[in-house]
Amino acid sequence: MANAKFNNNENEALFGVFDGHGGREVAVFSNKHYEEILLKEFKNKDNDVKEGLRVSFLNVDVELKTANGQNELGDLRREKPPKKPALLNILSDDREKKEDE
Repeated sequence: MANAKFNNNENEALFGVFDGHGGREVAVFSNKHYEEILLKEFKNKDNDVKEGLRVSFLNVDVELKTANGQNELGDLRREKPPKKPALLNILSDDREKKEDE
């Protein structure tokens, strides 16, 4: 995620990398919604950046657990189902090779 004009301000920027440790769809959801969640948090607090970031990350989890968040995650999973982990691909390839021999 990159926004060179965070909060419509040329002097502020927001950059983030969502690694998807909760799955690809969680990374996509976070990329789509994080800026809005962060801005809400800054509007509710006294611009304490450290605390605003901390609480906004926690609020992503809150949003993920809502009915709308769960529906969006489901839509993202159906749109692009997860691939098998690399290890499973390797194991299944080995099994297939042994069966062919």
